[in-house]
Amino acid sequence: MEAAVSGLTFRVTIIVEPDGSEYVAYCPELPGVLMPGATPREALENARVAASLCLETMIACGDPIPVGAAVRRRRLSQKARVYTEEIQVCFA
Repeated sequence: MEAAVSGLTFRVTIIVEPDGSEYVAYCPELPGVLMPGATPREALENARVAASLCLETMIACGDPIPVGAAVRRRRLSQKARVYTEEIQVCFA
């Protein structure tokens, strides 16, 4: 008999900015989620994966989830792009 799988969906902000010849994407709500990419799309996808793994780990460890917490806004470069992404985390 298979175990039931549950899941949660979190909405997080991912910011993608140029960094030299590459791009960097980070999630202000989840410190430590900072991922590079050769293109903006690659950096965004890398950050989505990192955010999912970060949230999975926080849930597994019983840590509080800071998503939606007030984050101090900083001035972004004109080339920065801000995305709101839904991250699904599944667990048994």
